[in-house]
Amino acid sequence: MPITDEQLIEAGIRHGLLTATTLAGLRLLARRNRTRLIEVVTQHGRFPAAALYQGGLPPATHTDEGHRARCSPFPALGAV
Repeated sequence: MPITDEQLIEAGIRHGLLTATTLAGLRLLARRNRTRLIEVVTQHGRFPAAALYQGGLPPATHTDEGHRARCSPFPALGAV
């Protein structure tokens, strides 16, 4: 079953990407401009729709220096 725009927006609210108050104003703006609500939400929040698919979770951080060296885009330089 595909995920709907409403489910994505609710995930964004649950994870703090936007508030219910902000969403109410964005709904009006989307209606006035005749655009999809999901587009207005992502433009307003300046985040990609993929952030909603990921549930608004912050990216994983690695503090292990060995991991940083192995995952460096410049392996010859080691940890960046």
